[in-house]
Amino acid sequence: MDVVFVHGLDGDAFGTWSRKDTESSWPLWLGGEFADVAVWTVGYDAWSSGWRGQAMPLQDRAVNLMTALQNHGIGERPLCFVTHSMGGLLAKEMLLYAADGCTEFASFAGAVKGVVFLATPHTGAGLAKAVDALGVLYRGTPAVKDLKRNQTYLLHLGDRYRNWADEAKVHSLVFFETHATRGLRVVDQASANPGLARVTPIGVDADHVDICKPADRESLVYGRVKRFLATVRSDSLKVGGPGEGGSVAEIVPPATAKLIADKTASFVGRDNVFREIDDFVASAPSGYLTIKGDPGAGKTTILAEYARRHGCVAHFNVRSQSLNTSRHFIQSFGNHLAVRYGLAPAAQSTDPERYGEVLSRLLVEARSSLAAEKSLVLVVDALDEVNTAGDPPGANVFFLPQQLPTGVYFVLSSRRTGVPLRTDGPSRSFDLRQHHEDTLNDAREYLRQEAGRPPLRDWLDRREIQLPYFVDELVEKSGGNFMYLQHVLPELATGGYRDLDIKRLPQGLEQYYESHWRLMGMAAGASSRLKVWVIYLLSEIALPVSVGVLATVVRKVEPDADAIAVQQVLQEWGQFLHRDETPGGLRYSLYHSSFQDFLHRNDTVTSARLVLPDVDEVIADVLWDHEYGNGKTE
Repeated sequence: MDVVFVHGLDGDAFGTWSRKDTESSWPLWLGGEFADVAVWTVGYDAWSSGWRGQAMPLQDRAVNLMTALQNHGIGERPLCFVTHSMGGLLAKEMLLYAADGCTEFASFAGAVKGVVFLATPHTGAGLAKAVDALGVLYRGTPAVKDLKRNQTYLLHLGDRYRNWADEAKVHSLVFFETHATRGLRVVDQASANPGLARVTPIGVDADHVDICKPADRESLVYGRVKRFLATVRSDSLKVGGPGEGGSVAEIVPPATAKLIADKTASFVGRDNVFREIDDFVASAPSGYLTIKGDPGAGKTTILAEYARRHGCVAHFNVRSQSLNTSRHFIQSFGNHLAVRYGLAPAAQSTDPERYGEVLSRLLVEARSSLAAEKSLVLVVDALDEVNTAGDPPGANVFFLPQQLPTGVYFVLSSRRTGVPLRTDGPSRSFDLRQHHEDTLNDAREYLRQEAGRPPLRDWLDRREIQLPYFVDELVEKSGGNFMYLQHVLPELATGGYRDLDIKRLPQGLEQYYESHWRLMGMAAGASSRLKVWVIYLLSEIALPVSVGVLATVVRKVEPDADAIAVQQVLQEWGQFLHRDETPGGLRYSLYHSSFQDFLHRNDTVTSARLVLPDVDEVIADVLWDHEYGNGKTE
């Protein structure tokens, strides 16, 4: 399902939905709640000229916006709009225009399953009153003048929408503000009421501007919209049947949902990569396309964004959490496929010798469930991190078929290393290093985006650093490595490099790791012993573990260590760690395999004054005590 956020007057795609005291916005939160729901925010000119014209400008904008949405495949899947103020009028205009059925936009009317109206005036005197109030708030703007000139049309629009929405059985959720904005209530309960059966407007303790900016995930608006989307999505699945998606809880592991949300929260660029994927799918009857690149080049993020945009069934290998075995792949990815397309799932007890047979069956049946003109595009990340121990000699990685069924495509990623994947059909590689200039341009766009957000913007202002200089220096230092930027930018903003000139920042990801290792005092001998052991235990255990387990193991070598001391180490190294919330509490693991590789470098191990077999022996002793002795891990 697609969820599209549509702002109103004086709004934009990000600021309308974000509070000044936070860098995040709730469309991003929702993207993390529903991994197979694509969340979009649209921006358009609704301030000076966007609603202007002799013909009704709202109609022109509706056609313009539907065209833009259609370019992203929106309107082909179940659809829900979340709107603010006059954005709600625009959504109604789009849907009624599509409902006429005689245009190329007719699919929108059938696709829409729900609309959320945040402070949108709908009918009668309330609409006229709201337009007058907007005229005071946004005094003299052409947009408001157009609205005033066309109040009769807007009233008619409300009547037509009410009749159509009832017939089309579109779910509706309506909010109105209870606080004044500059002394004015723009949309009260009466004007917010669309007159739809079983729809009661909900009052919110906010004014007209802030009603669309929930403070946190516990806010009334956020919680109610999340429940609404879950209901709309569930109903659309019942209507759509197999092949249209499945329950989030059933088909997407929580770790995958969180990864997609985290990786795509600040996504920019990569258009050249997506064009390559689209070209491959359009030109080959089936096959594998592999995106290759160095650690930190953004391969996982690219695949996460592709999966988010297209709702693909996806699998992300995470070596640091041992989520990288063939068994895990067949069970997780296979069951995702089965639920999505209404197939018989892979049995939990499947013999490894039959993994290839099971996967081939699922691919054939999933493709057969689609219309003839539809392609089945699947995503698998980080093939180089797959643990092939226990797989039969000569087997393809994850038992991927040498010959894929017609209409089935895998988009893969890997470092530029040998991966056991033999194919008899079409295959193509896309090496990010060979498109380095495109990567650098994307890095520049990312830097400009992040530099416009607090606290990095404040950091630049305080130091009177000009944006072009900042962008050029960081692109040169990072070499276009996004993992480097995602580590360094937060440290700049929070004072990690307080007295360091930008020109003296580490050069590249490896030097960054080395610099941070020294900065955190990890080579300081006895005084750093606890910190070194905690970090290396996370690397060697290779599973998400609790503070209690880490403390139990550490006490084997540091008898005075306790859970509080371990927690302090984890907080210091937070940017390098995953935090997984489980019913049993928080679990920690290393964030990226490139940092695990750094920890295994000989010079790093030497500087830590550590012997890796000693670490493994301590872990084994604790596990032995827990399994066969009287020991207890928390």
